[in-house]
Amino acid sequence: MVSRERALRQRIWYRVSVLGAARGPWRDRLETARHDAIQLGLGAWHGERFYLSVPADIERREGAEGA
Repeated sequence: MVSRERALRQRIWYRVSVLGAARGPWRDRLETARHDAIQLGLGAWHGERFYLSVPADIERREGAEGA
């Protein structure tokens, strides 16, 4: 059985950034970070593909929230 502490370490977090500066909070789901990008005017869906405006990015990090 996986402990809660180990599960947190293995969790993947996502956040919207522009030129390396955070523009949104860490999220535990990619879909939520994508929604943040859309709300900030930095992302959009085109059919089944998601696009980010340049120079936006969605950072990905493993570990505890805000690691």
